[in-house]
Amino acid sequence: MTIRLSRFKTPLTASLLLVASLALNGCSGLPATTSKSGPDSLTAITDTPTNIHHPGKFVWHDLLTPDAAASQNFYAELFGWTFTTRGQYIEIHNGNRKIGGIAQVSPGKKGSRPGASWLASLSVADVDAAIREVTSRHGKVINGPLDMPMRGRGALISDPHGAHLVLLYALGGDPEDREPAMGDWLWNEIWTNAPDETIAFYQAVGDYSEVRKNEDYAILINEGKWRAGIRFADGDVTIRWVPAIRVADPGALLSRVEALGGTVWVRPGELPGNPGTALISDNMGALLILQQWTFSNIEEGH
Repeated sequence: MTIRLSRFKTPLTASLLLVASLALNGCSGLPATTSKSGPDSLTAITDTPTNIHHPGKFVWHDLLTPDAAASQNFYAELFGWTFTTRGQYIEIHNGNRKIGGIAQVSPGKKGSRPGASWLASLSVADVDAAIREVTSRHGKVINGPLDMPMRGRGALISDPHGAHLVLLYALGGDPEDREPAMGDWLWNEIWTNAPDETIAFYQAVGDYSEVRKNEDYAILINEGKWRAGIRFADGDVTIRWVPAIRVADPGALLSRVEALGGTVWVRPGELPGNPGTALISDNMGALLILQQWTFSNIEEGH
């Protein structure tokens, strides 16, 4: 099965890249149209240090949004998430666990549709070594590497086809491997129409020990765990990472998504072989997957 994703061609906008870059480099005296988040604002990714790192694991997600209040309302109503403001940065909690953050960005030009995006952080054992792999394989380092006082050492990069993520060696270690609860991050997958190049790039940068591949999907594996997926798309598609949230019943949430101002792009069952999957965008335009999942094999849990 090949999913046609050509309608999802919106790139990560310049303003979103700018705020991600500013959040890393900590420029002071920023104009009012940009985020005031700096490295001092980016909190630790764990409340309790684990002192263990899991290279190849997606360990954090930041929502870059032009309206932080509206975004908080959407996710509070949809998933029951709660939020803690730390200066100019907002932490996201699912139950008693910290799972991500929110940074406000420029709303864009007057008259343009506001846009938001989830930006994921990938654990690496050595940020400097990982960015050498990035540049040697024709990716770009947008900012960094640099040391963030509470977050760790990181770099904002794009792969050779423009997909963005943060490479991170977190202070205090990564979140422990565990079965995601409802409302937690379940998975991350990249959509690409250049699967062989994409697999080679991320296997090197993420230092994955194994890749399992079939006709339309590849799974990146490290430490015996499924860490991320690569979905083979056809046609003209923006190559990007899209995160998935674990939910009990994706279909039951879709009317609420629309009532809260989000958009439903794909409903459960509309794609062969995906009865428990929905694709939505939130009320500010950030794409995410709603996924029903049962862990039958703990050795291959996400």
